[in-house]
Amino acid sequence: MATIEATLDAPVFYPAVQALLAKAANGTAADHGGLKAFWTLDRDALLTATLFDLPLIAPEVELTCCGNPVKGGASRAARSALIKGLKGEAPFDGSQYPRLPWGGIALTAAEIATVASWVDDGCPGESRASLSTELDAGEAMPRVELVGLAGPVFGLLTGDPNAYRYERGEPVQRMNLDCMTDWQIDRLRLAFRGLYELNKWPEDARNYNNLALIHQNHCQHGWERFLPWHRVYLYEFEKALQAICPDVTMPYWDFTMAAYHPEQPETGQRIPQSFMCFLTEAALPELVKAGLPADQAKALQPLVGQTFYSQDTFFAAVKAATGVDYATNPLRRAFLDVLLEANSLWYPLRYPGEYNGQTINQAIHYHYPTA
Repeated sequence: MATIEATLDAPVFYPAVQALLAKAANGTAADHGGLKAFWTLDRDALLTATLFDLPLIAPEVELTCCGNPVKGGASRAARSALIKGLKGEAPFDGSQYPRLPWGGIALTAAEIATVASWVDDGCPGESRASLSTELDAGEAMPRVELVGLAGPVFGLLTGDPNAYRYERGEPVQRMNLDCMTDWQIDRLRLAFRGLYELNKWPEDARNYNNLALIHQNHCQHGWERFLPWHRVYLYEFEKALQAICPDVTMPYWDFTMAAYHPEQPETGQRIPQSFMCFLTEAALPELVKAGLPADQAKALQPLVGQTFYSQDTFFAAVKAATGVDYATNPLRRAFLDVLLEANSLWYPLRYPGEYNGQTINQAIHYHYPTA
């Protein structure tokens, strides 16, 4: 007889979570976008509640913009607006909304961890069934249901204010790149990838090459037309992106943010994380198809998921792992192709990605007028 058990250490149930949320609310009368006192909702209502289209409790399964499950993504709690709000993380860091509950008090890290564990545990209600079943050898495992677990979530909950605005015919808003959600970044990547696909048709003015050539051959620098010319150019570029994904906007990069350390530029981040290149698991077999030896692909496995701000730093890491300088190898193009497929916001010819070993705030004065 084989015994299979599923147990939890110190399980947390919804009444305990409600008590913590009520403590954080501290009697606030904030409207919370129409949710009002969301901590008084019953469990099922909380699981479907949204705050300005942001689900307080994220779906159990994270989906890509194409509706496919995300592999190795963030935990359910980390994706939930409730946990982000309690922690004061973007967009609840003041960039779009204040910390949750609005007008309340901050919970301790341990208390927030308790709420997060409840979310990751499936948001149990009043009680939880303990699983223990004995099976004879060869006996099929019976279907087991847990009491108090959330049911399946259908449809894609985007949590994107711009998608909400677009659906209602309202103007969409440009956002700080470093404050965008993973879903918003994925949508932007999808739009950029669409522009690359249009390169197959050179006569299409919207393709990436044509748009890049406009800037290369006609950009205005060094005089008073710099700002108005680039304003119009970015508007036209944004329109091309919106031809692919109508609800996306051209984000802005605020390199005066703390991550870039304006006061200590030597320790600052070079470029936004979403602009960096990285290898994926899917890239390795594609490289093998292109001619990369299998043992070389295996040597690259530790690089999967690591981010690099330029092709120079990437190829240096590849050389360290394989002993081969693929930057000067015929397979260089294959490497660039898989990097662009993984992240279309990165681009191999983005010269500022190098900075000659410097950070953005060392190479460019951080009060530059387009910041």
